[in-house]
Amino acid sequence: MDSDELQLPPVEEVEEALDLSEADRDDLPGLYRFNTRRVPRARTVGLNLLVLVALAHNALVFGEVEAVPFLALVAFVEAYCIATWLAMRAWFQPLGRRGVHLGDLFLFTDYIVFDAVLWVTGGTQSLLWPVFIARIADQLWIHRARGRVMAVLGPVAYAALLVLWVASGHPIDWGVEATKMAGLIALGAYLILLSSDGWEIQRRTLQAKEWILRLEEQSRQLDVARREAEKANRAKSEFLARMSHELRTPLNSVVGFTNVLLKNRSLSLGSKELDYLQRIRLNAMHLMGLIDDILDISRVEEGRVEVRRAGVDLATLVDETVRQLEGRALDRDIELVVAIPDGLPRVLADEVRLRQVLINLVGNALKFTPEGRVEVSVETAADGAPAAIHVRDTGPGIPENRLEAIFEPFEQVDGSTGRRHFGAGLGLPIARSFCELMGFTLSVESVVGQGSTFSVRIPPEAVERDSSAAPALSGSGRGA
Repeated sequence: MDSDELQLPPVEEVEEALDLSEADRDDLPGLYRFNTRRVPRARTVGLNLLVLVALAHNALVFGEVEAVPFLALVAFVEAYCIATWLAMRAWFQPLGRRGVHLGDLFLFTDYIVFDAVLWVTGGTQSLLWPVFIARIADQLWIHRARGRVMAVLGPVAYAALLVLWVASGHPIDWGVEATKMAGLIALGAYLILLSSDGWEIQRRTLQAKEWILRLEEQSRQLDVARREAEKANRAKSEFLARMSHELRTPLNSVVGFTNVLLKNRSLSLGSKELDYLQRIRLNAMHLMGLIDDILDISRVEEGRVEVRRAGVDLATLVDETVRQLEGRALDRDIELVVAIPDGLPRVLADEVRLRQVLINLVGNALKFTPEGRVEVSVETAADGAPAAIHVRDTGPGIPENRLEAIFEPFEQVDGSTGRRHFGAGLGLPIARSFCELMGFTLSVESVVGQGSTFSVRIPPEAVERDSSAAPALSGSGRGA
């Protein structure tokens, strides 16, 4: 999500979103019902409650209630409520974002009713003058801009009442009234300042909700993409597995008949023909190896690789693996060195899988080392237990930004290396997967121009402490 998406929305957009009178400009029927039913109903209830409060005020403060003024007030309030309701039904329509519609206008004219209530309850002697503050507060809570207008019109409406009160010949204590006026202005300003923090909180809350919705949508899209990718990956693995099985049959025939021809002395083949047959056999065996790798990686991805743990003589396994690959080292004139301490305890592992891991690591080291040496060593802990198997080479090394990429299927260090050496980039991913299935870890350290070290870390719990009695354990693991 970029910086533009993280910007808070303008205040006007938040006010519009939180203002129930303009809650959904696209829902005109709902907007019409809200402004022509709910708002008039609330106005009627509120103003009639104010009349009842005025009645109680006069009864408690003055000890009497004059019937005529109160009946006139009731008639005026009821007529006002009916007139505003009919006007809203007849002429209401939403305007632009910053427009003032009929509902706003009637909120302003409600101050006339407030003045009438104050007039009946004693004018300057009325204790109900804070009613203007109530209107400012409720509008600031609903719509900040409208509340600010109310904060200005409240003192103006009270000032108009004072003018009418003086014009009708009533005495006024200007000190008291000035204090009331100052109180209205000060309380209005305070409410405006207080509402600013509230609106900022609401604005950030609205933005947080918007971010949550966006993140939920992105999460949904990522989940869909992940499922599609997993589906495509399974289809790829199934296809590769099927094709690999289909290729094994003719390749087995090629290898088998080539071996027959090589062993048949009666054909009297020349050295050139024998060399051709040997090349056919080697390339067919190479293809068989690639097919086996594809089948292995497919099984790992599908979680169909079983691991059978048992006590493994690590020294013997490493020695046999190195002997198996000595021919490659001799062909390339590379020194292949083994360093194995004496008296190593057995380790709990799948011997077949661990042997394949070592073959892949040592084979890679020999393949990518043009000259120098490859060393296979076993690191031991303080108690003599095997802690790691290291395969070091003096090859070209691996750039730091590619150290993890080489463990991804079909990845190689770079394009040029891929062209110089045969391989599909599956040996290391298979080796790491097999290590993880056995509870081991496979890591690499490398310096460009000096060589690489691949390490199979053996956890302490995988070491048999009593080598003389090594019980065979079995288990299964699932590929990642």
